[in-house]
Amino acid sequence: MSTKTLCPQPDLDCDACLETFREEHPGVEVFVHTYHALCDCPWIAHPADDFTDEATVCVGCGEKRSLQGEFNRFMRGAAA
Repeated sequence: MSTKTLCPQPDLDCDACLETFREEHPGVEVFVHTYHALCDCPWIAHPADDFTDEATVCVGCGEKRSLQGEFNRFMRGAAA
């Protein structure tokens, strides 16, 4: 992500960022979703036993992500 200016960790590439996040949050599942509008990070994480919007966060900046809301916005844009 070093080419993204909004990334809060521009000195780390995505692999190093993901590794650091997993070390700091054992037991999370991490996968690619849509880019987060706040920091352009495509990676989201949630505890293995709690796949809800309340528990889902952006790997890059740590903010909560609403996957259903983001999907709905994407589909409205794709339909336009």
